[in-house]
Amino acid sequence: MVIPLFNELEVLGLMYQKLKAIITPLGISHELLFVDDGSSDGTVEALAKISNNDPAVTVVLLARHFGKESALAAGLAQAGGRAVVTMDGDLQDPPEAIPRMLSAWRHGADVVRMQRQRPAGQSPLKRYASLCLDQVLDAIFDIGMPEDHVDFMLYRQEAVAALGLVAQRKQSMQAMFEWAGFQETVIEYERRPRAAGTPSRDISQILLGSPGQAAPHAYIEAAMRSGMLFGLAMMLASLLYACTAVAGSEAGTFSLLPILSPFSWGGLLFLSSWAGKHIARFFRQSRHPRYAICRLERARTAAIIQQTWV
Repeated sequence: MVIPLFNELEVLGLMYQKLKAIITPLGISHELLFVDDGSSDGTVEALAKISNNDPAVTVVLLARHFGKESALAAGLAQAGGRAVVTMDGDLQDPPEAIPRMLSAWRHGADVVRMQRQRPAGQSPLKRYASLCLDQVLDAIFDIGMPEDHVDFMLYRQEAVAALGLVAQRKQSMQAMFEWAGFQETVIEYERRPRAAGTPSRDISQILLGSPGQAAPHAYIEAAMRSGMLFGLAMMLASLLYACTAVAGSEAGTFSLLPILSPFSWGGLLFLSSWAGKHIARFFRQSRHPRYAICRLERARTAAIIQQTWV
């Protein structure tokens, strides 16, 4: 199993206990591979204690915060099982569903995708932003992104190896496997609220991307982000002025005509900056590695890997 973590100290102990309670009775050889994505709340120290007491636990520490997709790629590169399950570290994905995923894999599925029936504990604004972004990416790149996709999935070892995940520069695991066309089984489940703590990925990261993924010299991306924020500010200011103009004017809708120009320019600035930011990111990804592992702890022994770029 591959579980990316970013500041999940409050839920880590409970998650580990639940995973062991579900997997151990199955009587199968297993490995719990935790990938720390630059946590600063004590998650690393807690992982060290767990790995020292359980030889089935492997800990991968990234050099800094690279983002969840990069953490997943790092974990999948280290995983060696015949089947690999990925899930978030907040217990919104129920470990009780793992036996069903393994059953589908034994019946021939290359990829088992868990689809949530309803996103529990998620704000409507965040869910709407995520769905809109998926629709835009699907329309632009024609990747067939599944609706309400999550990272709770099972991959056959051959599927991971065939795609060469480490060398890929795409940011979405779901889009990658959808594009490849592996045999897929979909299992619906009800996603739970977070067991503890607060989400580390908010609506700004959904729209603007993870700040930890930007290289220090990525000035172009910084300029594009500024353009996006300025465009949003123009649109919001235009809407606010329109509301006040309609409320205090007898001209009605005619008073809205001067608002259309700044609102349209703000929208164009936001969209062009958004596109430019992602073009700059694609260029950066073609020149730089996706993640860097600074330490790998496996089976009660710690192997120090200094600046190992993958």
